[in-house]
Amino acid sequence: MNKLAFLDMKLSREVMLIFAVFFILLAGLEIFCYDSIKGASILASRLWIIYMALFFILCARAIVRSVVNILQSSSFVDLIVLIGVVIAFFYGIGNESSRYINSDGARQVLTGLESLKTPDIGYVSMSEFGYLARSCILPSLPTYWWGKSLFNLDLGFDVMIAVGFLTMYSGTRMFLVKYMPKLVPYNGIISLISLSCPLIPLFAHNVGQAITAPAFSMLTVGWFLMFCCGISIASTLGLGFCGYYTACMYSPGYAIAAFIVLGLAYLSLVGFMDKKRRKHNPVNDYDSETILRICMSTYICVVGLYSLKMVNERAVLSIPTISPDFILLSLKSILFENPYGLFRLFTPVVLIVALLSIAGAFSAKDAFVSLWALITIFISIILCGQGEDPTAALQYAIVTVPVLATLTGIRFFGTSNNIMQNSRERLVINIGFSLYTIIVFVVNLWQPVIPADINEYYGHLMTRVVFDVSEQMDNKIFNNSTPALVFFFEEDEGVEPADYTKYFLPELEVYVSHNGKVSYPSANGAVIYAERYAKLPASIESHPDIEEITWTIDGANVKIKRLLLEPD
Repeated sequence: MNKLAFLDMKLSREVMLIFAVFFILLAGLEIFCYDSIKGASILASRLWIIYMALFFILCARAIVRSVVNILQSSSFVDLIVLIGVVIAFFYGIGNESSRYINSDGARQVLTGLESLKTPDIGYVSMSEFGYLARSCILPSLPTYWWGKSLFNLDLGFDVMIAVGFLTMYSGTRMFLVKYMPKLVPYNGIISLISLSCPLIPLFAHNVGQAITAPAFSMLTVGWFLMFCCGISIASTLGLGFCGYYTACMYSPGYAIAAFIVLGLAYLSLVGFMDKKRRKHNPVNDYDSETILRICMSTYICVVGLYSLKMVNERAVLSIPTISPDFILLSLKSILFENPYGLFRLFTPVVLIVALLSIAGAFSAKDAFVSLWALITIFISIILCGQGEDPTAALQYAIVTVPVLATLTGIRFFGTSNNIMQNSRERLVINIGFSLYTIIVFVVNLWQPVIPADINEYYGHLMTRVVFDVSEQMDNKIFNNSTPALVFFFEEDEGVEPADYTKYFLPELEVYVSHNGKVSYPSANGAVIYAERYAKLPASIESHPDIEEITWTIDGANVKIKRLLLEPD
């Protein structure tokens, strides 16, 4: 570990300028990729793969270093928190009774697999979701390396959120050690506040693209705090990759990229004011630091602007008609309507600290962070669901949680230590808040506030269907031919079974009926499923081989009618 200490050393003026040129060259290469310069996207994709691998190596190094420091300082509370959180993230992985096929996650992984087959690994291609396909590659790597399975489908997303949390912890620890050493004992609880906000534990088990945004928000918090501790090789490359990735992922990523750019601008402004105050003893490295920040910001902006350009060309991003009535309706939905109220996104303590920060109770940088979060939530309300569902803003605004939660922890424990003179009272308050955070996290993890919605129900149901069809095919029921899958729903819930089947059974033809009428080929056989009370054609309802089977989903017995039609 000591041999790699140079990664954390403050960069000299000359090295900062070299890194500045590096980011400008990357920005230029990004532009060439969209100008059809031959070979540019292939070169950019190879550099990106190398950069991504280096990024996760740096994350792993930061995490290992933090764990070593924990063991050396006997901070067993932090160790228990870290182990508990990692176990919680990976609990039930690969077990269809506790996890289910996430349709969005499956499609995202399939996009990544298809991108890996192209010469430039889909570097400038668009996914069916309407954003750049290259951001789908990361969660698809376990499937690419080890094959299709529920375990590998979940693994890519689980690793991202786990690495994100551990990196956030590592960055917070480095920041506290340097600037607030008295708060180091509360580092684990400060990081855990992000997970006590209800939506993240919910998404952590229902993995898919929704967890990518908070995962990279956590990574950004960690690397931004490390960057604030000193401009080093590790912190520069780490924060640069966070900006690059979030600027080309789906919509919430733009808010994270904007936070990085605005944060770099804020650091430059603070540095300028500091130099002005010390004009008789100027900071020699200030100009090189500013140049580096500007070049990093330029690179992130170029990636984001070209990503948005591609999205607009696909007409995926449509801004709804904004009216006072629409805004009032959206705000009412976000603030008051349960179970999707704003408290689904934040715990009360986080909201209070955010409001106090905006009011100027702490410092200018706290107000800056809280205003960014407020603007992000407001824009999410305007754009979410393209104006159809204001409550969907929660999924978009979730990127603000790790940032505000970390700010809350630092300000809560910092204020407690500064105001409370009696050490016993201070200890009681700090322990009370820590227990509150742990209890809220555990409750939200194992008993989500939002009840199992229709998508979760059908996610579990379709997972059982996929495994059942796979078993029938493995048992040679259809003589090595591929059957059709026909599903009769009780009501029209907007569920598309093909979203669930094409990850495991891409060759399967899928047919859906909501009214008892459907045409399907029977030459290769068919597996027909129907919810118990769904309307079925008389020919199927009266078929002598139809059977009623019972599956246990979320602790409840669900009866399904199944019919296997062998090839003619």
